Amino acid sequence: MTKEPTVVAVDTGGTFTDFVVLRGASVAVHKRASTPANPAQAVLEG
Repeated sequence: MTKEPTVVAVDTGGTFTDFVVLRGASVAVHKRASTPANPAQAVLEG
């Protein structure tokens, strides 16, 4: 059995923080409101 790598990408934009997760042929996308005063908060709560 070959394990597929998981790739996570995050864009902390002005209005929304976007997340994309790639695992093999699967793609998941998530969007949440950004927290401009603390961008890490949106990433951790995403």
